[in-house]
Amino acid sequence: MPAREHGTPEWRRKMKPDPKVEDISMKTDDATAISLPFFLPAISPWHIDVCCSLMLDDSSLDHLGTCRPFDIDALAWAIQNGLSHSCIERYLKQQVPSTLTEELCSPVLRGSADSTFPILFFAVEKNDPEMIRMLIQAGADPMATTQHPKIPLLAYCVINAEYGIIDSNDCLSALLAMGASPYSLPVDLWCDYIKTPTKIGPKLSEADMREYGWCTREVRAALCNNFNLLQRYHCSVASLLPSKTPRQKQVAKAFNLMPLFEIPHHIIGQRLAAKLVQEWLTSHALHHVNTPLVLMFTGPSGHGKTELAKQMGELLSLPFLKVDCTGLKFESDLFGPRAPYAGHLGGSQLNNFLS
Repeated sequence: MPAREHGTPEWRRKMKPDPKVEDISMKTDDATAISLPFFLPAISPWHIDVCCSLMLDDSSLDHLGTCRPFDIDALAWAIQNGLSHSCIERYLKQQVPSTLTEELCSPVLRGSADSTFPILFFAVEKNDPEMIRMLIQAGADPMATTQHPKIPLLAYCVINAEYGIIDSNDCLSALLAMGASPYSLPVDLWCDYIKTPTKIGPKLSEADMREYGWCTREVRAALCNNFNLLQRYHCSVASLLPSKTPRQKQVAKAFNLMPLFEIPHHIIGQRLAAKLVQEWLTSHALHHVNTPLVLMFTGPSGHGKTELAKQMGELLSLPFLKVDCTGLKFESDLFGPRAPYAGHLGGSQLNNFLS
């Protein structure tokens, strides 16, 4: 009897069953075998073509950006050693965009035995979603995989939580929102996201073995130990959302609105409202309107109105103010007490925020 698969996509259900099936947890190709624990190599200054000694501060990377050509190893060194986002952003902006994309998709430490890790793996290792967004906007590939052994970026994001004892939910949602496909992970791990995945996976066809050959028994056990409910939900949501068009990506990148793609991952349900908000913000940016954009959310309490506004502010790095109107009697109370009443000199929350 073929193994039962819950929530299998339509294109998989239409495939003819392959009589030759193998248990992925029992047999793998030695070329794709992965041994755990799985750590990235430490980038040292001697890996970098420099004209002077490097210090662990922003000035070193700024100096490299002005006097040396772009070096992917230098960028990995900066991420590993915690240099500031503003410094790394300056370093990226100093490069030619056409060549930067190619460099960001090439492995770090080229020409060495450790030349297998794309730059995004180092951002995931630091559990830094803002760095992930910055690198992908600059041209890094969210579908990146290591070469020898082969492991997808999403899988490393999940497994990395075990070694770093960290919460990688934000990194996973950022990768999915920026273009990573949830199908790079075995579908049975997340299709029924309420159900905890099992360490013994279903038997796979020969075609699926080629796609998921990296998922050995040891790797699958690590995925199951760290693949929490929220991460499985993110993968399920990403599989239902339509792919972003090149035009949408171009406009979002031009106006720094790509973080808005993460709204469906932060708000449970309300996909229509999230879609309309993204469309209104994009339209407002395209028309170069100087007046502020005012959106009014209506609906019963507890349905995500305040949370949607809060997440928009956090994703776009905008200040957020919540004014509780339950204790106000008149519209004028929004602007504080009038003179000469007590407290009129202090203004109100709304007045102080707008000023």
